[in-house]
Amino acid sequence: LASRFSTILAAYGANTSAITTEQTARANADSAMAVDIALMGAANGADTAFIMDSSTVKIDSDGGDSFATRLTALATADSNNSAAITSEATTRGSADDGFSAHYGVSLNVNGYITGFTQLNDGTSGEFTILADKFAIVHPHVEWAATTAYTLGQTRHPTTPDGNVYECTTAGTSGGSEPTWDTTPGNTTNDNTVVWTAITQTALVPFSVAGGVVTMQNVIINGSLVVAGTITGDHIEANAVTDEDVSEDWSSLLFETTPDTWTTLLSATIVADGTSPVLVNAGFSIGAMNSPNGFYRILRTSSVIGAEFQNQQSSGRWAPHIFRRDVPPSGSTTYYLQAKDDDDGDFTVFHRYIHVVQIKK
Repeated sequence: LASRFSTILAAYGANTSAITTEQTARANADSAMAVDIALMGAANGADTAFIMDSSTVKIDSDGGDSFATRLTALATADSNNSAAITSEATTRGSADDGFSAHYGVSLNVNGYITGFTQLNDGTSGEFTILADKFAIVHPHVEWAATTAYTLGQTRHPTTPDGNVYECTTAGTSGGSEPTWDTTPGNTTNDNTVVWTAITQTALVPFSVAGGVVTMQNVIINGSLVVAGTITGDHIEANAVTDEDVSEDWSSLLFETTPDTWTTLLSATIVADGTSPVLVNAGFSIGAMNSPNGFYRILRTSSVIGAEFQNQQSSGRWAPHIFRRDVPPSGSTTYYLQAKDDDDGDFTVFHRYIHVVQIKK
């Protein structure tokens, strides 16, 4: 065992300060260990401030617990408040439990703690953040004179004003800094460069606050599973659904030759080739002088749904036709058609066809 201990102390009235160091080296048949501790502090009554650095290494000769640890703590306090920052880094290994590495930082102000911790045990890792808000921000560079700038580059003034400025016209900056227009969206002329003001928050690509994740842009290569609801200010056209509806309330005297299909209405969508399409169609009859009526839905020239009705009264709906279809990709038109099996006639008052593509 070998040790060194030293202390220097100064005091004047209520003010005191001290620096203490301790170094210990120990070795025996079972293990070898070294410890280095340094502590400096200052105080005036209840007001205190200190910094401590502690480093420890240990090796077990039988393959037991071996580790290297460094602990650093900074703290200030008075009679009512305290603030501290503590960081710890440890690597550990043993024949039984394997090897691991740990690193963490905590910030404690009057008992309110934030920080992060990392752990890697060789097979899995954890990164835990304790904070009210977590954000990844762009490291903006300060503006410089007589410098070539390209589109999309961002700079902040030599005296920060809370904004970032994006180059929206490429060129070379002037010999002296321009007077910045700080209104977001407004531009500043800088020799041949044009800058557009952007708020700092608009350039935060990722943040988490209050359980809400905010991102500028998201690319999802796999599946997105949402257990709750999705609310959006705008959904890109054709991103979720595509639909078309056709409706006519005017009366139509329907006269056909027997077994001849006549189109009443049609609706068209642009199909993606994989998503299901729901087709709903029907019409009302005012008078029918034919023993039997037939109604169907066509996709181009393919029948996807047909109905039959025996009717000779008036003021009743013909059967609704509802079908699910998966058409090939491209522009697709659905038709509502009708015919009778005799040389009769009937009057149609309300007819409709509604086509909706549900994209997944």
